[in-house]
Amino acid sequence: MATVLSSPCAGGRVLLRSRRGTDMTASFPEIRAAALAQLPADTGIDGELVL
Repeated sequence: MATVLSSPCAGGRVLLRSRRGTDMTASFPEIRAAALAQLPADTGIDGELVL
């Protein structure tokens, strides 16, 4: 996983994208929920998710 984009003010949208740009949000609902609960609006995070 490469990018987390959070925009709770815009209808609670959180997008998790792979390095290749594939939308992986549906595969990780717990990360989406945590981002909605904890990140400020209009936040962008670049990092790695290790499974």
